[in-house]
Amino acid sequence: MNSRNTGVSPTPVSKVWIRGTVHGELLRYHRLVAEAVRWPQFMLFFDSIMSPGKINVGYFEYSIVAHCNLKCVHCSQVAPHNPVFHQDFAAYRRDIETLSKVYHTKKLRILGGEPLLHKELESFIKFSRDSGFADEVGVCTNGKVLRRMPDSFFQAIDFLNISWYEASGPDEILQFAREKCAQFDKPLRIDPVSSRTARWGIGHIDKRIDDDGLVEKIYLGCRNAHINHNHTIHDGKYWKCAHVIFMKNYLEKLGTHVGDLFEGDGVPLHNNPNLKQELKDYRKSDTPLEACRYCLGTAGVRVKWHQLEKDEIERPVKQAGGDVRSLIDFKSLEKDVVLCNRYRHWPGFARAWPLYLELRGKIKRLRKRMRSSAPTVSTTQ
Repeated sequence: MNSRNTGVSPTPVSKVWIRGTVHGELLRYHRLVAEAVRWPQFMLFFDSIMSPGKINVGYFEYSIVAHCNLKCVHCSQVAPHNPVFHQDFAAYRRDIETLSKVYHTKKLRILGGEPLLHKELESFIKFSRDSGFADEVGVCTNGKVLRRMPDSFFQAIDFLNISWYEASGPDEILQFAREKCAQFDKPLRIDPVSSRTARWGIGHIDKRIDDDGLVEKIYLGCRNAHINHNHTIHDGKYWKCAHVIFMKNYLEKLGTHVGDLFEGDGVPLHNNPNLKQELKDYRKSDTPLEACRYCLGTAGVRVKWHQLEKDEIERPVKQAGGDVRSLIDFKSLEKDVVLCNRYRHWPGFARAWPLYLELRGKIKRLRKRMRSSAPTVSTTQ
């Protein structure tokens, strides 16, 4: 019946329609995920077609500088405590040329410190893609000096992530980023960080953990090592934790001299005939790194984010009266141990779970868009 001719008022039924449509999409996707989990060899076979004979991963990161123009509390890269340091492009080129023979990543994210402080940033971006090491290369920045970047920078990147802090500068910077990314058709992601609501987990600590069982548990539940895959290269080695490479600076500021203690935590890239197998074993290993004794991984309790004062340095264990366990969120750690175990030993799950999370976000956005275009039915007044 036509509501125009009968005086019937249309009543939207968007909830019913959206629920059915979204349910159908989720059901279809759950089946795809189930197939990927049940037959992980299919996923491995697909990867082997894209990059035959290589270790294929979805994400890799590289800290192009150690220092930063902000001083965030509990920075995962301990940037507030690092000296001014720029990675050498020639050394990076040499490391990538070796690693790319056995290793390939879908996305490479260049960060710091603050990556825009490196004058050769564009060279790193272009080589990473041209070498075949990464399909997409992006940059994660706090945006503070973004307006200094030329158009060639926006042309070079494949995506841009901005962690937007209150200390990053005026909102005009964000408008500049939106305009430039729209101009060059580059995806832009902005993650606002507010001192009123943001909570950051305690990572690096000021005292060595001697309890082997606790160190192992923290490592086995570390999302950075097993889920986020914050793997990187530095100084001719492959590291499964990007936070290790600059941790020494923080500890030495505290008066803890570790020397070459962490050198055994990485895999040598050069003159290594068994590089591919060593990387496979290293990535799946259940043995904690030596650096894990000075870190809470992703199990640290969350504290209010703020900018450190001049010469201020975090001493969480000392502030907790020497009790390391009081700084750990054990409830969250127990869940992460289970999840990380699936990632390490279940290849299908490791590939399906990120896809599921990505689609779940898309479904939420789809639901919002569909509300405005849902069909209507007619009811008699």
